[in-house]
Amino acid sequence: MTLLAVIAALVLERFLGHLEELREPRWFEGYAAWWRARLAGALWDGPAGVLAVLAPPVAAVALAQLLLGGLLWGLGGLALGVLALLYCLGPRDLDAEAERFAGAWEAGDAEAARRALARLAGQAPEGGPDESWPVLAARGVAAAALGRVFGVLFWFAVLGPVGAVLYRCARLLAEAARGWGGGLHEAAVTLVEILDWIPARLTLVGYALAGHFESTIHAWRLHREGGGDEALLAEAGAAALDLEAGDGAEAVRAALGLVWRTVVIWVTLVAVLTLAGLAA
Repeated sequence: MTLLAVIAALVLERFLGHLEELREPRWFEGYAAWWRARLAGALWDGPAGVLAVLAPPVAAVALAQLLLGGLLWGLGGLALGVLALLYCLGPRDLDAEAERFAGAWEAGDAEAARRALARLAGQAPEGGPDESWPVLAARGVAAAALGRVFGVLFWFAVLGPVGAVLYRCARLLAEAARGWGGGLHEAAVTLVEILDWIPARLTLVGYALAGHFESTIHAWRLHREGGGDEALLAEAGAAALDLEAGDGAEAVRAALGLVWRTVVIWVTLVAVLTLAGLAA
């Protein structure tokens, strides 16, 4: 069922891109703020606060998974898995944002390209447009794929819908708590780092298999000690594609291709494990 749910969700996501706003997690900021107002002091400001915020949605999905898992010969569990993946992937469409940058760059619309690049890379570049912008956007695609695609798929494969929801909510909490500071934010970031550790390295291996293997492994050796997992994947993606300034919008499209070739590798691996009886 894991394999069927992943394939169905990935296919449906391609056709339901216009419904992206339905999975915008605006509710979570209000939900986390509600908890923040009710938990004070040391209890809130640390791991206990993270547990308090994440427990209700994760427990609700766990209960649904328990009740629906065997319903109608497993179809209930399959439907729940597809819905969980459709909601947790993203939430912003990586393909759409990359194409938005590529289109703006090709049209010579510097401001639109700057806005799209800021959403992909996490910050707007300084100064006017230059040939480094498409490479920065491509690196942003390779890095953002961890949080938007691969982390969700990995924890879904391990824990089912509970895993996907846990991963997405942990990332949402880390983002929401950024402006609050203190121990809660640190604990949420630590949890995300723990959840990202394995999928980040599996993604890097996927980039190596889907691109230039030796260059990717070399980049891993050079950058594995600092900068975080997303920075590591940005370096690995650039190495896998042998990106250079001047590649233009095709660099961004090449990065998307790398991401989706890696998805195919992951799905193939899940299929093999399923046939071998090692995955559900």
